[in-house]
Amino acid sequence: VQTAAAKIAVIDATYGLNGLVPEAAWQVDMLDADVMIAKAKKARELGADIVLGAMHAGDEYSSVPNPEQKSVAHALADSGQFTMIYGHHTHSVQPIEQYKGTWIVYSLGNAITELSPNYVVNNEGLLVRAQFSQGANGKWTASDLAWAPSVMVRGPYRWCSAASDAPQGPCAGAAADAATRQRTKTVVESMGAAAAGAHELLITKER
Repeated sequence: VQTAAAKIAVIDATYGLNGLVPEAAWQVDMLDADVMIAKAKKARELGADIVLGAMHAGDEYSSVPNPEQKSVAHALADSGQFTMIYGHHTHSVQPIEQYKGTWIVYSLGNAITELSPNYVVNNEGLLVRAQFSQGANGKWTASDLAWAPSVMVRGPYRWCSAASDAPQGPCAGAAADAATRQRTKTVVESMGAAAAGAHELLITKER
């Protein structure tokens, strides 16, 4: 993608296909650090200034990245080819980590609707705003990372027709909203994100 300031490439891959088989090899890439790194190098040869790694991986409803997520994400960062790495699939928010200068957002959770309302974490999502800047050496980095929780606490996006539908109750209110936001903050910062400079995005506070 060519923007006014830089050309951006996204290299994505998935841990699995739920038993499905692609009709052609080019339709989907499996989660393989070496293959992703090779594609990132090719993207840079073609002029990409910013290369993002997108990982469809992890254990569903888990608030911590699994060994595969960490191993692949760290390998991508170690290659020096990726500007930032982010993930999805778990239907739950997972931590943000700065690893050797590269930001990794392990899972963005759910942004639109729940998959299984029986899990408390299933109504949590994460909006991440990354600001990229170019150094004197020409290299682009994610210079500022801010996050904001997105919480599904009532319809139409939450299935909340009966009290037994979810641990939060029929349609969670302000108290459940606040508890979810605090839980999200705890998870997001559990791998040192705040100490590394990531901060909550507060539109009412000037920075």
